[in-house]
Amino acid sequence: MRTNPTGCLMSRLLYLIFIMMTSMDVSHSGGLIDLQSMNFDSRKGVVYLAERCASVSLVMLGVSFNKDDIEVNRYLNEKYDFFSEMAVRIQAEISNDISPNNINKDLSKISDEITSLTKLYKAMMDSHYLKTGKYIPDIISNDTVFCRIIYNKINKL
Repeated sequence: MRTNPTGCLMSRLLYLIFIMMTSMDVSHSGGLIDLQSMNFDSRKGVVYLAERCASVSLVMLGVSFNKDDIEVNRYLNEKYDFFSEMAVRIQAEISNDISPNNINKDLSKISDEITSLTKLYKAMMDSHYLKTGKYIPDIISNDTVFCRIIYNKINKL
């Protein structure tokens, strides 16, 4: 009997995320769900994680875009694309409807959520800068590291 490659990858992803969560100290901030308290047994939790990783990649791209580091910009673009696509694909699996109308609806939903999270991250950065003179608060730094590790591990599978 042939196994579902998406299911196998999903199992590996969930296992990897669980291991990562138990080894990182990520705090709750700015209305974001604490990554350590997320339920990665559900696909909705993985969709949220993908949306959040896409958002933090987009925010960091904005921060690094003024620097002329083409490799960093390319890497952040790739992460954004990867996590955005991951969120849409898993959302389509959740809705169990791959009709063009539903995929457009899922894409719109994911895009709106990524935009919302990106605005939240940006507001946190602006507030942190006014308070400390530093642009990147710990939560964004932790999310960036967490998402980078997940991205690198998944791309090695």
